[in-house]
Amino acid sequence: MIAPLGIGPSGSLFYLGQRNAVAEDPAALQDYIKQASEHYRVFRVTPNVPLAPDPQPVPVLRPRGTGHTEMELYPALKRLRQAILDQYGGPHKELDTHV
Repeated sequence: MIAPLGIGPSGSLFYLGQRNAVAEDPAALQDYIKQASEHYRVFRVTPNVPLAPDPQPVPVLRPRGTGHTEMELYPALKRLRQAILDQYGGPHKELDTHV
């Protein structure tokens, strides 16, 4: 188990830190800050029947630089990306990640 996703003393706590800077509209940013509690929701999902002790095992760790990759998933990832663009289209900005 990676985390005890439960409630009470043995459960997990999650914290989401977010920083907004260089707003295009300072008034909109101030309005956002005033209403910040309305922007986030927490949902508790409880299964109707107990889960198996290990419903989904932890995947094999793939450390960087070892040659163990997930490139076999790349074609499916490209198809998923295209399906999302086809479904939601319109003007969008694709973000890139860098290490």
